[in-house]
Amino acid sequence: MGWICYDICSSDYAEFSISKEKMMKFEEKYKEIINIFKGKLFTLNADGTYDLLKENMEISSRDIRDDSDGPNWDKALAMFFGNDSEVDEVGFSLGVSGFNDEFYADLMMLSEDMHYVEWFITVTGGFEGYYEGSLSLSPKGLVGSFDFESETDDY
Repeated sequence: MGWICYDICSSDYAEFSISKEKMMKFEEKYKEIINIFKGKLFTLNADGTYDLLKENMEISSRDIRDDSDGPNWDKALAMFFGNDSEVDEVGFSLGVSGFNDEFYADLMMLSEDMHYVEWFITVTGGFEGYYEGSLSLSPKGLVGSFDFESETDDY
């Protein structure tokens, strides 16, 4: 089986205003999931707002297999982006199951601004060409679509 690589860029969304109480309840309920990210799921800004996975990221299927010390960053990202049940049929997968739908629904309930979170993704790997698309948060996981671009396509 070939390898797969996701290059991920977040959209330029505004920071989220989340009450301390809501964040504490969310962190308590999803402590196990949040711990997988080792403090990198949310970034607390100086003004008290939060960012959600806002940095540019890369996931390689080669790096998600070794989790002898618990899931690593690549595996945590693969799990987060693995709940894409409402994405157009695509011919790739990182082979990792995502988190449950309730996690994404509760994540969206933290702030009304969560409805505007989108990640732009390019997928390369063990196939000729690449996929480009985007994923957005939804109460049922992630939604989006991808288009396949052949390496022989003219630009």
